[in-house]
Amino acid sequence: MIEMVRTFGKLPERWWTKWENRNQYFEEDGTFRLNSGDLSGEPRTVNLKERLENIRRRDEMGQKELSGDLEALELVLGKMLRYEPEERISIDE
Repeated sequence: MIEMVRTFGKLPERWWTKWENRNQYFEEDGTFRLNSGDLSGEPRTVNLKERLENIRRRDEMGQKELSGDLEALELVLGKMLRYEPEERISIDE
């Protein structure tokens, strides 16, 4: 759950308020508490944009070529990976 919130952001309010341990790991606005003591707080747990930027950094030679593709991928993945089904991208989009 921690990884999901750090990657995709705060859960919808109806789920957020039911998660009893959320205050151990997150501020009420969904910001991760660095002093939570949770091992998933290591740099491997980053948001989607940071994950894609890490891919870009690993391939310095192909950065220019990958740049537009990764931005498009971020846009599509961001629309696909929404908590609420009605907010996800449709096949027609």
